[in-house]
Amino acid sequence: MFFIFLRGMLILQGVLILFKKQTRDSNLYVILDATSKISVGAFLYLFFLFHTIDGLEYGDTLVLQFAGILILLDVNYKELLRVLRLYYPKLPKISLVEG
Repeated sequence: MFFIFLRGMLILQGVLILFKKQTRDSNLYVILDATSKISVGAFLYLFFLFHTIDGLEYGDTLVLQFAGILILLDVNYKELLRVLRLYYPKLPKISLVEG
């Protein structure tokens, strides 16, 4: 259900950007982009870490896990933290991400 909701939100966001009602710099875009990437990346990594699929070789599962890690690394955490601080000002600073 979560991924169906996420897909709908991504389609709606794409339409809003297409019709110039929203930009890639808006807070909603940053939050939804990060949420979708974290969700899909974590799912790929964790699913293939704990489950095996018949007919899928071990090397293929490693590639799928690595794809999940790459998606997680693609998240713009610095921008996500900036937006989250607008709503939660007492969020602690993470020096590894924010420098």
